Amino acid sequence: MRPIVPEHIVREYTHVFSAVCPHDGRSCSLILPYADTDAMKIFLHECSEYFKNYRVIMVMDQAAWHRTSDIGVFENIRIIYQPPYSPELNPTEHLWEYIRENHMRNCIWSSMASLEEALESILKTIMENAETIQSIVGFHGAIV
Repeated sequence: MRPIVPEHIVREYTHVFSAVCPHDGRSCSLILPYADTDAMKIFLHECSEYFKNYRVIMVMDQAAWHRTSDIGVFENIRIIYQPPYSPELNPTEHLWEYIRENHMRNCIWSSMASLEEALESILKTIMENAETIQSIVGFHGAIV
């Protein structure tokens, strides 16, 4: 027998911005209502502060809000854009896959607030376990 899973058609969105360090397993995440230039500026500012004692090389895809010149310049962050259609090169994509497979499979939420609470809990749990992050994103090409 196939399991019956309720479905829910949603026209609301939330966006998670994350940066992970394959070397030591540290991470920084923000849940924001939009994925646009302003949200990217907020995220980069937070990452710059969170990793203020580090020189950060951030790998990003070529989404419009990643490539705009309006995101600003951060002294401790250097952005490298990955080639088009190559999500496997971005360590954070492996984190999303892990979250989908292990924490969000066959789930529905009654509201956007409950989804965001679940995401916050998942991200905090993962953030507190550097070994998990290293095992997910620490593949050979990601560690510089």
